[in-house]
Amino acid sequence: MAIGCDGTAVNTGHKNGVIVLLEKHLNRPLQRFVYLFHANELPLRHLFASIDGTTTSPNSYSGRIRKRLEKCQEQKVVAFQAINTELPALSVELLSSDQKYLYEMCSAVSQGTISSVLANKDPGKLAHSR
Repeated sequence: MAIGCDGTAVNTGHKNGVIVLLEKHLNRPLQRFVYLFHANELPLRHLFASIDGTTTSPNSYSGRIRKRLEKCQEQKVVAFQAINTELPALSVELLSSDQKYLYEMCSAVSQGTISSVLANKDPGKLAHSR
């Protein structure tokens, strides 16, 4: 038997998580398939909170940086200096659309240039996970 869920504490908590409670009820261990993709956002969320303050609600932003990000696709791309970095070689076909967009933006910053296609790409509605 197996169970799949996301990695929130309510599901995976070691004392009262849903999985533990189901295992107790069934009186047997379960194979766990836990979706941990959301854990990718946590370090960036904490970084932004320390730099730009906390959010005011799930759909709004209070900090100066994040308020500008809400309409980032309307901003003009200006000349910028490359930030020298070594990005890992990735097969972008294996990435989600958000991951691919982030990788392409990081590549552009690393190279110091941005293609018109990427510059005009609409990243979609801003969400805390993005």
